[in-house]
Amino acid sequence: MLKKQAPGETILKVGGMLLLFLGVLLAFGSGNNLSLVMKGSSDSAVVEYLNQNGMTYSQLVASNVMVLVAGVIYLAAGVVGVKQAGKVENAGLCVGMGGLLIAEVVAEVIVTMIFGDFDPASVIRMLMFPAIYMMGAVLNWQAKKARR
Repeated sequence: MLKKQAPGETILKVGGMLLLFLGVLLAFGSGNNLSLVMKGSSDSAVVEYLNQNGMTYSQLVASNVMVLVAGVIYLAAGVVGVKQAGKVENAGLCVGMGGLLIAEVVAEVIVTMIFGDFDPASVIRMLMFPAIYMMGAVLNWQAKKARR
């Protein structure tokens, strides 16, 4: 029986596809709130939205920027993961993207803590897809190192 060249291929592809899906939802889903940001803080619709959600205008802007950035990072990581999953020679790129995903989650947690709406369970939920991705990337990285 032939040993698989890229042991993390399947996990990385699945993680990449999940990140692509989530990235699309985040990047394009933020468009609704982004339209509120573009109206400005004095618009009546914006004021009503802020009052309903107990937010300030700066919190609205920060949350929209974070969601948009997260969406772009997830899309990029998803593309890299799906395209590079079977290539152990590019495992370093996938591990780097996994690190970027985790850094984005940490940044999001910090922003959430600053605005006082921190929920430890949400950190676990936010790390699920990056963890799957990173597991596949690390398996490929280990296979790359074993080849040397």
